[in-house]
Amino acid sequence: MSEAPGARGAQLDALRGRLRSFGGVVEAMADCALVVGADGRFIRASESVRAVLGYEPEEMIGRSPGEFTHAEDVAPGDEKVAEARVTAGHVAAPSFVARVRHKRGGWRYLSSVLLDLTSEPLYGGILMLVRDVTARELAKRELADKSALLRNAQRLAGLGSWRFDPESARFECVRALLELHGAAPRGSEEYLTLTPEEVRETLLAGVCEDDRARVEAFMLGPHDEGEPTIEYCVTRPDGGRRHLAGRLQIGRGSQALLGAVQDITQRRESETRLREREELLEIAQRLSNTGSWSIELPGGSTSWSEQMYRIHGVSPETFALPGVDAQVTAFVHPDDAAAIHAALARALAAGESPPPLEYRIRRPDGEVRHVLAHASQTIFSERGAPARIVGAVQDVTERTRAERERERLLGELADKNAELERFTITATHDLKSPLLTIQGFLRFIERDLERGDVTRARADLGRVARAAETMRQLLDSLLDLSRVARPVEPVTVSLSEVARAIVRCVSASGAGARARIVIDAPLPDARGDRARISTALQHLIENAVTFTGDQEAPTVRVHAELIQGGAWVRCGVTDNGVGVDPQFHERIFGLFERLDPGSPGAGIGLTVSRRVIEAHGGELWVESAGPGAGCTFYFTLPADTDAPARDRPATPAAPPARA
Repeated sequence: MSEAPGARGAQLDALRGRLRSFGGVVEAMADCALVVGADGRFIRASESVRAVLGYEPEEMIGRSPGEFTHAEDVAPGDEKVAEARVTAGHVAAPSFVARVRHKRGGWRYLSSVLLDLTSEPLYGGILMLVRDVTARELAKRELADKSALLRNAQRLAGLGSWRFDPESARFECVRALLELHGAAPRGSEEYLTLTPEEVRETLLAGVCEDDRARVEAFMLGPHDEGEPTIEYCVTRPDGGRRHLAGRLQIGRGSQALLGAVQDITQRRESETRLREREELLEIAQRLSNTGSWSIELPGGSTSWSEQMYRIHGVSPETFALPGVDAQVTAFVHPDDAAAIHAALARALAAGESPPPLEYRIRRPDGEVRHVLAHASQTIFSERGAPARIVGAVQDVTERTRAERERERLLGELADKNAELERFTITATHDLKSPLLTIQGFLRFIERDLERGDVTRARADLGRVARAAETMRQLLDSLLDLSRVARPVEPVTVSLSEVARAIVRCVSASGAGARARIVIDAPLPDARGDRARISTALQHLIENAVTFTGDQEAPTVRVHAELIQGGAWVRCGVTDNGVGVDPQFHERIFGLFERLDPGSPGAGIGLTVSRRVIEAHGGELWVESAGPGAGCTFYFTLPADTDAPARDRPATPAAPPARA
């Protein structure tokens, strides 16, 4: 760059008058003076050249300026010398800045003003008034380099800056600001000056309509002190939308606004994608009932996802998450806590992920849940040390219950299959026995008739009839058993009416005729299938009457009471008969089980009764001190009351008082 000499014209005119000798030039110049002769070589040099370039004045004489000047500045210097000769006598003396090599090495920036004093006898050439401007030029170049770096940085960062002075209404901005807003650039200048109206026509034209008024107020003010921020979107000429964020700083001591805008489209898109993934993760965790967690190493501080709080029955708003050890103490079931403490301690000490752990947790409300904890991976720091362990906890309560129910059902199925096998064998045997009897005595009857022995034939027919009756009883029992599996359609059942009807029927039979059957009145009403409840109670009463033994006064008592707040009826059939040894209390309910093979019946009645009661959600069991002590068969049924439904009542520790 060159100095403008116009402002110094008066000084140069005065200088011409004073320069009557070369010594005058030396006195006038603070730096140094050189004279270039007609042959283009130095013919004079001031003493101050020593301070500027390190040369003695004598070393400069006879040498051309090009020997000391940077190659890139030689031609421009020659042009200025030629210009000085052309403008000889004019006030506007040419000037320029060139790089000149110092004697000790390195380049110095010198500013030279040229005066053609060839016609002056004391000079006889071009006078170069030289000043060292190295510091200034280096500062200018450093500023230019930093400006270029700033411009490149702004482009790379998608950043545009501006300055607005409300007093002068000058809006100065970098070219990148127009590019961010999708506005057409004006010329090739890096820095632009716009009026407020031009700002509205260019920068604000692409701003989305909903944001335009806010952006205009943000860029053109007025503002109070502070650093306002804004986010808005622009529509570019290609139709694409970009999201921009701006920050404003109000100049101190003035109303000038300094602002910058950055393209945050990628950040917004990344935030949107991250938010969508977090939402999908939250949905997946809810659907799978799985929560995620992390443990910081060292220290053991933890963080939970929303689903983790739900699994443990607490809220992040009301529950302050403690460390790992405190979590185990607070939530893990006491029977599992020791094993979990040990596993976590080993893992944290080794900086490794703990193995999969299945255990029980106890929520604050007391509910016990089963969970499965997985540590997915260990995250290491830049130095390679374990920094964090992340994993997940899944609530597997329903799965655990289902597995247990499956095992129970498989066990029941195995029992049913075994029972079915016994049933098939026994039923086949029991059905075949009366058939064989019938077949055999039919042959006897045929022989009796051939002989004409009518009396013997009649006796044989009686045996056939009894065998047929046995088969009928067996088939009826099997039919009762098949009906047990039908769905229950509950109605109000008066146990008193059912018991009285059964007693009337049983009392008409042989064994029932001699037994005294007592019904405690009134019996509570139950809720269930009347026909099946009647069948179950009839089997129990008939069983009590049948096994009265040798009692002189056989007695059967039917009694009932409400239990568990009136939600259930517990009914009992008590006899003073032969009793049951405690070791056979469960066996007697098995299909075709008869402790006395000679006793009447097919051994199905108690099995049918238990299945009927269980189909209603109740239980059937026997209580007896042993042989000869009599027994009581208890069963429970839902009561026909307004009491709330309860779980199946537990088997009582002792039966009610017996008659």
